[in-house]
Amino acid sequence: MAKAISGLAKAAQDPQSGAEAGYWVLTQYTVKLLQGKTQAVLRGFASAEAAEQGLRAYANLVVEVEGAPAGDAPQWIYQNLIDSESSPLAGATSR
Repeated sequence: MAKAISGLAKAAQDPQSGAEAGYWVLTQYTVKLLQGKTQAVLRGFASAEAAEQGLRAYANLVVEVEGAPAGDAPQWIYQNLIDSESSPLAGATSR
């Protein structure tokens, strides 16, 4: 069985503040059934270590992925963010 993803490591910029974060954690998601999309809200930290130490997140990303979650919704969302070429977290390293 694959290890559960708890966050994504990749430098990405918060479009509202311009702040760049290196580690992103899913905090909320909304499934838009009629549109066939899932909207994910992620909080950005300086690093995975900063998140694990309970330091404050300072950046946000709101990203839509095609489809609705199947099975474990957070894991489905993380994997789709990694795999989607249009995602700002495409190719991220999972932790």
